Amino acid sequence: MVWNGVLISRETVLLALLAASGAAGQRHAHSLKADVHFLATSTSFHSKWAESEDVYLVEAAVGKHEALPALLVDQFPDYREPLSPAILTAPDGARLRLSRDSTCDIEFAKVLPLRASPGDPTSAIDEKLVFMPQLPPALTSETILPCYRVVR
Repeated sequence: MVWNGVLISRETVLLALLAASGAAGQRHAHSLKADVHFLATSTSFHSKWAESEDVYLVEAAVGKHEALPALLVDQFPDYREPLSPAILTAPDGARLRLSRDSTCDIEFAKVLPLRASPGDPTSAIDEKLVFMPQLPPALTSETILPCYRVVR
C-alpha cells in the first residue's frame, strides 16, 4: 500500500488501526473539571512535525473529591502551545478540564526519576535531569497513580 508516496505494509496499517481502536476504547468519553496543583515534570517531548507530549506529577482534586497524587498527560499538536508557566507554577494550582485514562495508570516508582520542577524550561532538553519535589506523605513507591489527560 502506498500512502503519501510512502510504501506501507498491510501489517503496519492493521497494527496501527488495532492500537488506535484499543486505546480509544479504554479512554473515558466525558471530561471533568479538576483543581490541579503541579508537583513536577515527568517527561517532556516537543516536536515540530508531530504531537508533543508533557507528562506531570500532580495533585488533582476531581469534582468534590480531595486532592490525590496523579499523572497528568498533556498531548497537543505542533500548532498549539504547551501549558503556560503561569499555570504550571500557580501557587493555588489551576482549574483544568481532564478526562480519565486508565490505560496509563502507573506505579509511582516507574515515574521516577522526575525531570524538573513544573514550568522549568530545561525539562525539554535531552540531558538527564533529576528533580524531587516535596511529596504528599501518603505517596509511596508502590502507589498506583491514576492517569488523566488534559482536554483541550
